[in-house]
Amino acid sequence: MGLASRRDSRRGVWLLGAVCAVLPDADVVMHAFVEYEHAFGHRGAFHSPAFYLLFSLVVANLWREREERPRIFLLSFLALLSHSLLDMMTTGGLGVAMLYPISDERFFLPWRPIPVSPINVKAFFTQRGLDILTVELRFAIPMLLSALLFRFAGRHKKDEGTT
Repeated sequence: MGLASRRDSRRGVWLLGAVCAVLPDADVVMHAFVEYEHAFGHRGAFHSPAFYLLFSLVVANLWREREERPRIFLLSFLALLSHSLLDMMTTGGLGVAMLYPISDERFFLPWRPIPVSPINVKAFFTQRGLDILTVELRFAIPMLLSALLFRFAGRHKKDEGTT
């Protein structure tokens, strides 16, 4: 693989991670069709590890570089899962359907320091919404830094093996 291809692939990996980290909230469009409490409502089936498993398998199998597919699977699954774990730490809503399709029950973690974000776009860009975003970033930034550290540690280990 040439240098340009490797760079494009890395960009694709970072983009995939970013998209997967926010993708579960695309379920807000379901409000037009079902109630919040419904299995396919917000934080329902599309926030479950079962959905993440299927989605990650599809994404990994569509990935161009065959040898990268296991890593792509892991990246997409963990990015998606991080979203649900953060949602389970919020102070509002009905919880997250972590056991769907086995159960429709919603769960929170015992520690819930993150204020729930407004779903309404207009409300999100108020002072309250921006304050909540600041709190969310306090949790998201360490996750991002951990991913970067993991990535660079892996690269350093690979470089040591080639010298």
